[in-house]
Amino acid sequence: MRIKIDEQENLQEIVVTISCRKVDKEVSDIIKLLKMKNKTISGIKENEVILVKVFEILYIESVDKKTFIYTKEDVFQCKEKLYELEEILEKESFIRISKNTIVNLNKVSKIVPDISRRLILTLENKEKVIVSRSFTFNFKKSLGL
Repeated sequence: MRIKIDEQENLQEIVVTISCRKVDKEVSDIIKLLKMKNKTISGIKENEVILVKVFEILYIESVDKKTFIYTKEDVFQCKEKLYELEEILEKESFIRISKNTIVNLNKVSKIVPDISRRLILTLENKEKVIVSRSFTFNFKKSLGL
């Protein structure tokens, strides 16, 4: 893959053109990433509503009937339920890895098998999350493993 940048002072917005022989998985993934750039989810921190960029989210977790969004720098509470966020984000490289956790596949840097058919995911901030046994098959399938 080559990247070519053409700066034009008179342009009002960014225009991305992808030249390819055929739209395959790699091209589809690039398109998903570009679309995700502007997508946001509302999070709450210190009684302020913050628009959290989807591409910055590492994972989302439900604890004691509250939903939390984790980024590299912050944690935000979210009003939506985990299943609602899963529906919104399923097209954006997010996948459920346990009853209470959804992870951003783009933020996973390492996958290690664990005992009892679980997987340990290391995220780009070095934090570890566990893929439970009942979600391991779908997780591997989504990665093509």
